[in-house]
Amino acid sequence: MAAYSRGKIAKQRISPKREAEFMCRSGLDCDALKVELINRRIGYGVFATQNFPKGSFLVEYVGERIVPKEAEEREKKRKIKHTSYMFYFKWNGLKCIDATNTERKGKYIKDEEVGSPLNNCVMRLLVTENYPRLCLFANRDIKAGEELRYDYGEANLPWRQIHLMIIHLMITHLMSTRTVRRTMKKLLILKQRVKKKLMMIPTLHPPMEGTFHSVD
Repeated sequence: MAAYSRGKIAKQRISPKREAEFMCRSGLDCDALKVELINRRIGYGVFATQNFPKGSFLVEYVGERIVPKEAEEREKKRKIKHTSYMFYFKWNGLKCIDATNTERKGKYIKDEEVGSPLNNCVMRLLVTENYPRLCLFANRDIKAGEELRYDYGEANLPWRQIHLMIIHLMITHLMSTRTVRRTMKKLLILKQRVKKKLMMIPTLHPPMEGTFHSVD
């Protein structure tokens, strides 16, 4: 396993793939990751407590293995909308992992689009002993204190739509502004409009949320 010393990256003794295989078989999560409440609106997130070099294995996405039809039925019965821990992936057909009833750290990692500076890990399908595992690896160096985020693979997530709406409103108002005074006035109006629209959404990121993740 990777060795760490005083928060600084030390020499890696085994490959990230072998470390992932070992951790998956052990059923353990990395001690250098912690789950913390960000706020009541966003919910929980996962943070690194030590440095991770690019390529490092981080955590496995663990849950109950179910067929897609069962996943659809569970979603219909779900009381809290926009909150799901279903992770769809392809391996000998479409499969699904429901992490609702587990407290493993992988399900608390938030969504962030590829290309964003906050995106720092990627989900990979790792097959060990003919058994598929969903494993997160660092796609860049991660420093202690950073929150882990990866792209869920879905463009129509509710919080992404809100972000697009805000950007659209800002561009629309700024393009019509000709003076600094009018700019400030429009920005104040915009702030109030955005605040009202956000209040109409249950949560930007529902507390302790996941989503319909997908991996090809």
